[in-house]
Amino acid sequence: MKNNFNSKEVVASHLLKAILPFQWVYACCGLALPPTLMQTTYKDKSNKFAVVILWIFFILYSVMVFTIICYMVHYNNVSTDIMVNLYGLDCVTRTLAIIQNSGVPLVQLAIVLSTLAQRQRLINIYSTINQLEQDILLFLKNNEYVTTWMQFSQRCSGFGRHIFYRCALCDMVYFFSLFYTKYPVIWKVLPYRDQYLTLISFHLMLVKFAAFRVMMYVMYEFINVMEQSLGDIKNENIVRRNFLATGEGKSSCYKKLLQHQILLSHVWSLAHEIENYFSLPMLVLFLYYGANITHVINWMYIKSFVRYGKDINTPYRFCYLILLFVNILWTCWLSQMCIDKYNRIAAVLSGLKLNINDKALKNRHREYTLEFKHQKLLFTCWGFFDLNLKYFGLMVLAIMTYVFILIQFKLQTETEKATRL
Repeated sequence: MKNNFNSKEVVASHLLKAILPFQWVYACCGLALPPTLMQTTYKDKSNKFAVVILWIFFILYSVMVFTIICYMVHYNNVSTDIMVNLYGLDCVTRTLAIIQNSGVPLVQLAIVLSTLAQRQRLINIYSTINQLEQDILLFLKNNEYVTTWMQFSQRCSGFGRHIFYRCALCDMVYFFSLFYTKYPVIWKVLPYRDQYLTLISFHLMLVKFAAFRVMMYVMYEFINVMEQSLGDIKNENIVRRNFLATGEGKSSCYKKLLQHQILLSHVWSLAHEIENYFSLPMLVLFLYYGANITHVINWMYIKSFVRYGKDINTPYRFCYLILLFVNILWTCWLSQMCIDKYNRIAAVLSGLKLNINDKALKNRHREYTLEFKHQKLLFTCWGFFDLNLKYFGLMVLAIMTYVFILIQFKLQTETEKATRL
C-alpha cells in the first residue's frame, strides 16, 4: 500500500474529502496540523515557500493560543485563592482547583507536541484510508458482489453528510450546552472578556475527543463492509459446497478468502495506527477529566453548606457534570461499537462451510482464523486502559469511590468546625 499523501489521493477518496474539513477546524483550535502541512511533495519552489510560511504561521498561532491559556489559568488561580480565603476553605479544595486549572495548559501542550511529533503517522493514516477505500471497492467489483459494492459506494459518497449529522451537528449542540452550563459558574471577579476567554480556552482540548470520534466512524465503515463481504463469500460458498471442488472453483474461493484476509489485515493495521496516534492525547484528556469531575463534585458539596451562602448555580454545576460524563460515554461507546462489529467477523468466519475435498481452502480458513484470534481490535491509552464501555464503568466507579472518601473527610472537617463554633 502507498504511504504518500498528496492532493490527488485526497480527491480520489470520498472518506478523506469528508474528514478533511474537520482537520481544518481542529487546526484552528491549535490541536492539529492543517491538511496543507501534510503534503510530502511540492509542485514548485513557490508552493514550497508558501508551505514554509504556513508552518511559521501555525507555530506562532499555537504559541499564541498556549499563551492565552496560560494567562487565563494564572488569573483563575488567583481568583481561586481569593474565593478560598473568602470562604475559609480547606487545602484540599485549593489543591483540586489548582490542579484542575493548571492541567489545562499541560494537556494542551501534550496534544500539540504529540501532533507535531506524529505528523508522519497521520499522513500514513490518511494514505491508508484512501488506499483501503479503493482496494475494497475494487475487491467487491472484481468478485461481482454488486449489492455490497453499491452499498459501500453509496455510504462512502454520503459519508460527508453522515459525519456532519453524527459528529459536526452533535458536537455543536454539545459544546453549546457545555458553554451554557459552565459560564454561570465561572468566577465573577473576572472581567467579562476574561470570563469568555476562560470558557473557550478551558474547553479547546475537547476538540481532540471529536477528532477521535471521527476516526471511529471511518473505522466502522471499513469494518462493516468487511463483515458484509465475508458474508457474501459465505453465501457463495454455500451454493458451491455440495459440488466437488474443481480447479477453477478451488482457486476462486481460495483467492477471495485470501484477498479478504489481506484487506482485513490492513484494516487492523489502520486501527493500530489510529490507536498509537491518539494514545497520548486521550491519556492526558481522561486523566484531566477525572480531576475535573472530582473538582466539580467537590465544589457542589462545599456549596451545599448554608454558611457558604445559597448556591443558585448548583443546577448548572450538575448539568455540566452530566455533560462531562456524556463526552466520555460517547467516545467509549463509539470505540465499543467498532470492537463489537469487528468481533462479529469471527462469527461469520467460523460459520463458513467448507468442502471436505478442498484442502487448500481449509488450510486458508484455518490460517485466517488463527490470524484473527491474534489480531484483537483494541483502542488503548498507551496500554494503561482500554477505551470501551467496560472502562467507562470502571472510571465512574473509581471517581465515585474517591468522591465518597473526599466527602467523608470534608464531613468530618465540617463537624469539627461546627463543634468549635
